[in-house]
Amino acid sequence: MVLLNRWTGLVEEAACVPAVRAALSGTMRFYMDSDNSRRELSLYGDLSGFIRIYTDSVPAGHPRAGELKAAGRELLTFLETRLIMNNIAFGKNEAGRSMADAHGLSIHLPALRGDREAAEKYLGGKYTYLSFIKNSRWYEFVNYLWASMPPPPGAGQPSKITAPA
Repeated sequence: MVLLNRWTGLVEEAACVPAVRAALSGTMRFYMDSDNSRRELSLYGDLSGFIRIYTDSVPAGHPRAGELKAAGRELLTFLETRLIMNNIAFGKNEAGRSMADAHGLSIHLPALRGDREAAEKYLGGKYTYLSFIKNSRWYEFVNYLWASMPPPPGAGQPSKITAPA
């Protein structure tokens, strides 16, 4: 949890929104149903893919590029060698993307389009009660990710949803 919390904190502090948007749009997504036209509404994505795309998208000239890239690589190494012991992939997902693009750990990410309130309602409000959320910065990080995205057409600024104590 320490590596994840450190990395999410660095990402927020660095405020490299283009890299955040690249990671959100390029990460392999997973769906609750087989309707791949709903990809942009997916609330789950591959964590390693997200970290890798973000890290690769930070421009070399960013003032914290070295620190961000090092922390991203350290977290990826931990995830892919210590946490995920055996990741075997075959076939393609509903959108035709190779499952080799998935690295074994799906996590809540903001939907690419759609509104946040609908997403939170879809999750049923139970997400904030998970031990992972209580013991990590992930929920705060998801708030940051939502705020980094352009609002849906016709919508105001996304509201911040706070986790229960």
